[in-house]
Order: sequence, then C-alpha cells, then structure tokens
Amino acid sequence: MHLGMTGWLDYGKDEKPKYTRATFIFDSGNSLYFVNPRKLGRLHITDNIHAFIQQMEIGPDALAIREDDFLRKMKKKKGLLK
Repeated sequence: MHLGMTGWLDYGKDEKPKYTRATFIFDSGNSLYFVNPRKLGRLHITDNIHAFIQQMEIGPDALAIREDDFLRKMKKKKGLLK
C-alpha cells in the first residue's frame, strides 16, 4: 500500500468516507477504508510477498539497513537526498 500524497486509512463502524477506493470488512463489524481522493495512492494484493517485492523492485526497508551499509552505498552517489 502506498498512500500517495493525500491518501489515508480510516477504521471503524462509521459510514464509508467519500473517495473510498477499497474497503476491508472485519468479523467484528468494523471496516478499514483506503481513502484516496486524488487517486495517487496504490493498493496491491498478493499471495506471494517475496515475488511481489522482486517484481516491483522494492529495496530493503530504510530501518533495516545498517549504517555502514548505507554509507557505503551513498558514497558513490551525487545529488540530493530526501
């Protein structure tokens, strides 16, 4: 799930928010709404997360990279970092 610039998740029993693009209904009766007014977000459903990560060429989580690995990778880069 990528929320884009203006997307968010809304959880509860309330009525469906405007611009809801996907709804997940739980046994408790609560729902999780993927709200995305500008359609900039993305939602993918997969049964094989490892194949999806490889297909989408997703790198490691930023918090999972050790500092020395990060510095080594960034040493050869030029430009700005967000």
